[in-house]
Amino acid sequence: MTAPGFYKGKKSKTLSGGKTDGLQWVPAAAFLGGFFLSVVAAFTHRKDLAVGLGWGSLLNVFNFYSLNWLTEKVLNRGEAEGRKFFWLWNAVRWIFLAAACGWFLSVSPLCLAGAGASYFWFLSVLGFAGWRSASNTSRK
Repeated sequence: MTAPGFYKGKKSKTLSGGKTDGLQWVPAAAFLGGFFLSVVAAFTHRKDLAVGLGWGSLLNVFNFYSLNWLTEKVLNRGEAEGRKFFWLWNAVRWIFLAAACGWFLSVSPLCLAGAGASYFWFLSVLGFAGWRSASNTSRK
């Protein structure tokens, strides 16, 4: 593993040499898919599931951007400072996750299941984007 100090002051690059990876559409697709499923659940009178799917899809987009921000900040710091920064903000993210899961569970177990389903949808979209990006990179 390369020490985080190696990246200090360097701009992070993509696999395609500075070109976009094609991941710009992932947060929008994940949110829109979760929102669509939330509307479908609301029309089928599953209000708890609709709340979980809707809020879960919104929080997944927030999680995506927070991970992106955290990765950039850690890689642009020195090794010792980068590790401290990572563990501090990663702990904050886990505390936020526990609070969100507690809130979903306080609404109902079906609400928590909806949030879990929206997270699975987000990971599916992200996996598809990664697969598509990898296949486009290998052809060049």
